[in-house]
Formats: sequence, structure tokens, C-alpha cells
Amino acid sequence: MAWHYDQADEAAINALVESAVRHFGRLDGLFANVADLKAVLGRHILSNDSALWERTLRVNVTAPALLLRAVLPHMLQHGSVRWC
Repeated sequence: MAWHYDQADEAAINALVESAVRHFGRLDGLFANVADLKAVLGRHILSNDSALWERTLRVNVTAPALLLRAVLPHMLQHGSVRWC
């Protein structure tokens, strides 16, 4: 199953998780493999504007944390979380 969503948009992330829960009935894991490499591949850092840099950070750093925050309550509800 695949969903298309904006990784930089918190509302889209929450909607994605709710859609997955409705579809599967529960969530037992998260593979947060997100990346936006436009700011680093084939570009010199001086040619990047702040909007591109902000989006890159939002997608590469913030989005995985938002995904985890959205998924974790569902996983805890079903005992799917194992702390290491």
C-alpha cells in the first residue's frame, strides 16, 4: 500500500496515519524513510535560498519526529512498542 502526502505538512502526516489506521485497523511499526535532497545534491550551498533549506530540514529532520508522534499512540494502544 502506498500513500502520497506532503512530508513537510504536519496535517498531511496526521491524515496519513489516520488513513493507514482505518485501512489496516492498527499499526505495529513505522519505517520513517523520508528525504528531500534537493538542497544538497548537485548544488552549492551558496546557491540555496532559505526556503529550500527550511523545507529540507522540515522533511529530513522534523517529519520523522512528527510521524513517530502520530503513530506512537496507535502502537501503544496495541502493545506494539518495545523499548530498548
